[in-house]
Amino acid sequence: MISKSVFRAFLMMCVASVVFLQASDAPSASDENLQLVHKLFSLGDQEVLAQYEAFFSDTVRVHSGMEPQGKDITRDEGKKIDEGRMACLSSREWKVLYSFASEDRVVCYLEFHGAHTGEYMGIPATGKEFSLPVMVIYRFQDGKISEVWSSWDKHALLLQISG
Repeated sequence: MISKSVFRAFLMMCVASVVFLQASDAPSASDENLQLVHKLFSLGDQEVLAQYEAFFSDTVRVHSGMEPQGKDITRDEGKKIDEGRMACLSSREWKVLYSFASEDRVVCYLEFHGAHTGEYMGIPATGKEFSLPVMVIYRFQDGKISEVWSSWDKHALLLQISG
């Protein structure tokens, strides 16, 4: 599990590297990227799927515990992965706790809530609710998400949903 103190330390390191530009009336690309991510997390699952193309590039490099160097997937593959997760972890709600943008990156620390309504990692549906901290970093290219780094506590999820 990512503690708030670890995340705050991470944020301080990232913020220290932010380049501050002179303010202008026009929103920056960073501001637009941050708004897009907030929109992504404010939508319901079906709305996200319906608007998937507006959020994600044709190809997205995904970094996770299983793929630390990253793996390129197509937008359609990503959508199928998300559809599968939505089917077994439903009633999903994302709460953005902290977020900031710098250049082509957006960093989010979130609370993820939902219910275990389908088989997940070999565990049959229990109907149990869960809540997890999640940290995600997005890189944008041409106004769409082109790379994702995510970190969440899979063990905590399994403990919460298992019998």
